[in-house]
Amino acid sequence: MKAVILAGGKGTRLYPYTTILPKSLLPVWDKPILEHIVEYLRGNDIRDIIISIGHLGQLIQNFFQDGSRWGVNITYSMEDFPLGTIAPLRLIEKQLSSTFLVINGDILTDLSVPEMEKFHCSQEWMATVATTHRKVPVDFGVLSVQDQRITDFQEKPVLHYSVSMGLYLFQKEIFRYIPSEGYFGFDDLMKVCLEKNVPVGAYPYSGLWKDLGRREDYENLASDNMK
Repeated sequence: MKAVILAGGKGTRLYPYTTILPKSLLPVWDKPILEHIVEYLRGNDIRDIIISIGHLGQLIQNFFQDGSRWGVNITYSMEDFPLGTIAPLRLIEKQLSSTFLVINGDILTDLSVPEMEKFHCSQEWMATVATTHRKVPVDFGVLSVQDQRITDFQEKPVLHYSVSMGLYLFQKEIFRYIPSEGYFGFDDLMKVCLEKNVPVGAYPYSGLWKDLGRREDYENLASDNMK
């Protein structure tokens, strides 16, 4: 299996950290985020990696070069302008195998890719999305209103969601649903798949997951570096 790491974004949520470094090269513990991801993929027996780069991408190429230092083979795909999370795959379609992994370049997880792949193949999904559970507290009293009459009230409810972890398995046939040009994100792909009744699976995971594109998650881990 080949893996694609999406590392082309500008990291605007982490500004000003990302004015001099791409988000995926920001340090966590003793190494850049992206190095953790490369080692994670190698630990899951994935040795062929394509890194999709854009903003300050030359710094990523200079750091990882061909990947031999980590026991993997790394090649690069350059976005000349932002394409979203899914459209960059168009640039490397011919390089991808029948089943391939896509992972955001700003997450940390210990999810087992072989276990996820087993689930993906057993269900014959076109795509499988790794998901985790999140609780979102609402700091207000929430009203349900119909015809200007209050029909329900909840004091500071906690909402429960399954959220995407930014890690996906795709069959190559997914390219049928990716337009040949223009910006196209993961949200766009999900809308198209739902509209066309394309089978997409959810692989729930309750272990380690950090979205380091979020300032809160990144600064919490970065503060651990200082302890």
